[in-house]
Amino acid sequence: MKFLLNSFLLCMIVMQFIACKKEATNPSNGLPVTAASVAGNFTVGSFVGNGSQSTSLDGFSFTFKENGTIIATNGNDSFNGTWKFDDGNNTEIKIAFTNAPLDQLNKSWHIKDLTDDHLYLTDDSQNENEEHDDDYSSGNSSLEFERN
Repeated sequence: MKFLLNSFLLCMIVMQFIACKKEATNPSNGLPVTAASVAGNFTVGSFVGNGSQSTSLDGFSFTFKENGTIIATNGNDSFNGTWKFDDGNNTEIKIAFTNAPLDQLNKSWHIKDLTDDHLYLTDDSQNENEEHDDDYSSGNSSLEFERN
């Protein structure tokens, strides 16, 4: 009986490894990720770093342009930044701003999902922005832009 139970458990463990699938590196909806498909007008739906930080970006509108620039506006104030694909597969976007609080977005983000309605980004590694090592470090940041 003990042999049967051990054999059964061993089979279950082996089946777990066989059944596991590697997570897809492309966005879940199948939209092609190109500069044209990322370009558009957005607001921040949610931003999570060390707890929710969405409120620090309230009132900002973001315009991603195909040429790699971002214009963030808040009322009458405009701030220029840049974005680019950070890998050869267009699965990561690197964002750069010089002004606070927008500099919280400075890092390479994994494109988790891209639809007609939103751009969902995650960062599962440590913050790459050395200038803000302790201020904005996170192990599981997420950023959701909602299209206007």
